[in-house]
Amino acid sequence: YNSGLGNMTGVQILEFVLTFFIPRKDTNELAHILLNEFGCFKNVLDASVDELLHIEGIGERTAKLINLLPKVFFHYRESGYRNKDIFIHNLNEAVEFLTDIFDSKIDEEFYILFFSANQKLIKFEKMSTGNQNEVNISCKDIVDKAAKYKPNYILLAHNHPNGYPYPSKEDIATTNKIIKMLYYHQLLIMDHIIIGKNGYYSFSQNNLISGVLNNEIQQSDKLENELNEKVKNTFELNKWLCSKSTKINNKN
Repeated sequence: YNSGLGNMTGVQILEFVLTFFIPRKDTNELAHILLNEFGCFKNVLDASVDELLHIEGIGERTAKLINLLPKVFFHYRESGYRNKDIFIHNLNEAVEFLTDIFDSKIDEEFYILFFSANQKLIKFEKMSTGNQNEVNISCKDIVDKAAKYKPNYILLAHNHPNGYPYPSKEDIATTNKIIKMLYYHQLLIMDHIIIGKNGYYSFSQNNLISGVLNNEIQQSDKLENELNEKVKNTFELNKWLCSKSTKINNKN
C-alpha cells in the first residue's frame, strides 16, 4: 500500500478499504467475492445496503459504510466547487460539470444553476430528490431562489440514473411551466440538461426553450424593452448550444 493507489489493482484497493470496516481480518477473499458479484469497484460502492447484505461476510455496519462512501466522495467534490470561481461557457463544459455532480446518484435529482452576465456560476442548488423515475419540482421555490441570487441566466438540470437522457412528457411539461413562470418574473432559462447513463439531452439544442419563449412573446400584449433585450441576449448566448454537437450526444 505504500506505493500508492495508482499502482494497485481494483481488488487490492477494495481489500484496502475493507480493512477499515473489518479490522483484524484478511479481506482479500471478500474483495474478490464483491468484485465477482458486482463487476467492478464502482458497482460495489453503488450497490444498495440490501444487495450488499446478501454477500456472505458483509454485516449491516459494513454494508452501510460501503454504501456511504459515494456520498462522502460527492460532498468532497461539491465542497471544492463551492469554494472556487466556476465559469461555464459552452455545452461541453456544462455537461462535464453536471456529469460530475450526478456521478453515482441512484435517484433522480433536480438542480438549478444561477449564472451572472459573464457566465460565472453564482450558485447551484439541489431543489428536489425523487425516486429512480421522477422528481417533484416547486416553481415557487425556484422563484424564491432566483430572487435571492439575482442571476442573469438560469440553467436547469436533472438526471436519469437508470436510463437514456430523453425527456419524458412530464419533463417537457414541467420545463415549459418553469420557463413560462420565470419569463413573467423577467428570468430566463439558458437550458435544461438531462444527464443519463448513455449521454445527455439539451432542451435548447432541440429548440424546446426558444420555442416556448417565442410563443410567450407572441401572446404577450406588452413586452418590456429590458426583457425583450434579455431574451435576445439569451438566444445569442445559446448559439453554442446549437453548433457544438449533435442533438443527442451518446457517450461511449
